[in-house]
Amino acid sequence: MVGYDTAWSFGGLGDTLLAAPQGLDVASDGGLYVLDLRAKRVLRLSGGRLAWSWGSSGQGPGEIGDVQAMTVDVDTDAPFLMDSGNRRLVWLSSDGTLLREQPFPHSLWSIKDVVALADGSGYLASIYSREGIDLIRLSSDGQDRTILTPDWPGFRDMESLQLDMLVFAGSGASGGLAFRTGNGFFVLANDVARAHPYVERVDFPEVVIQERTLGPTWTKRIRFVERPAESAYDVDTKGDTLFVLTSDSDRRGLLDLYSMATGRYVESRLLPGRFRSFSLAGDTIYVVDQSDVVPRILALVARENES
Repeated sequence: MVGYDTAWSFGGLGDTLLAAPQGLDVASDGGLYVLDLRAKRVLRLSGGRLAWSWGSSGQGPGEIGDVQAMTVDVDTDAPFLMDSGNRRLVWLSSDGTLLREQPFPHSLWSIKDVVALADGSGYLASIYSREGIDLIRLSSDGQDRTILTPDWPGFRDMESLQLDMLVFAGSGASGGLAFRTGNGFFVLANDVARAHPYVERVDFPEVVIQERTLGPTWTKRIRFVERPAESAYDVDTKGDTLFVLTSDSDRRGLLDLYSMATGRYVESRLLPGRFRSFSLAGDTIYVVDQSDVVPRILALVARENES
């Protein structure tokens, strides 16, 4: 049985720098990048200490509109951001300076999640567009994009509200998507998708569609029948293993492990708390702890329990 010790923590009541941290990504040297949604900034932590912070709310260079998607670029080993509010892609350097920005099409409304592909060929992102929710492959320079549609009728038959997607990277150019409020994940290899269910089945949430016609305009409103159950808070990979963060019956943090090659369930690991975001780095798991008034970032180091 795997247990975890806390190597260090950052934030909390003694340091109110964090507002609403969500995205966590690890550089190759072990440095941790943190995306703080409410504060509109990116932080780099090293050994539990703040190395630098970048960003502020606004529309100018070095300012953030609405960023929910961040990953570590393979070439720069530094943050790559998709800013939905300012309609642009943003590349930072490892020392916290702005490298470049690039607009992206207005047809892409909101980017929900992004991950850099391991071979450096580009990125995989889940987006909301005029056509609904899509999975796109974006080239490393941000110029070219390809829409990927898994060979599953539900992907187009369901409403976008039901298909809240997280993305992950495998080896080489492979990657995949996992449903936050649905039953399972897809592994993409050579643009062919293989579907696999979660070990704990969670049905896709039911929705009610309301349509109204007002003069020449048409309005479609969608709402959940009831609050959906979250089957995956966050996902990450280590080698060919997919880690899915969920919770057990006592609402404690739980990591379910799956083989990306076969989709089979491997094991579950109980975390020392309930968390909603995490990132892997060797035997260390970085998590966002929001159990107190002020959030913290924790570095949890794995150990083998004797019993």
